[in-house]
Amino acid sequence: MLEKLKDFFYDLSDTFLSLSIILIMVLVITWKLSGAMSIPILSSVTAQNEVVNDNTLKLEKNGAENSTDNNNTASEEPTKTNTDIEVINLEAKDVKVEIPKGTTGVGIAKILLDKGLINDRSEFINRVEELNLAPKLRFGNFTIKSTSSLDQIISIITGVKNIN
Repeated sequence: MLEKLKDFFYDLSDTFLSLSIILIMVLVITWKLSGAMSIPILSSVTAQNEVVNDNTLKLEKNGAENSTDNNNTASEEPTKTNTDIEVINLEAKDVKVEIPKGTTGVGIAKILLDKGLINDRSEFINRVEELNLAPKLRFGNFTIKSTSSLDQIISIITGVKNIN
């Protein structure tokens, strides 16, 4: 009788341990896949009103035009100084970015570098890792302003609004 009771508890503990392991495995797999397979709600996400609208840079060119002195003339012309102001508009251009399904963080960084949105792949990857947003990187079509900061780009691609 005591032997049967002992076998029952051993079987029960084995069953409980097996179910616990299966439950932990399902939770971990679901957690990892939900971050990797996140589907963008909108097919196109645009960074709006996050960049100063009128980005204008003024450069001054200083050039001096000196008059030539002729020995035959009695009067001298004054020295002329020309100051030209060249205005360069740094308007934010919309850059369309397509991130294929299954693209890794390194692949996304390469796409952004090729589109001219970032200057350094490792800087992008390090910032994503620093913010713990690697599992939230999404695939899809995105429209990103060319003047967007690194954090704004990460916010658009991950869908996370407040990045500090």
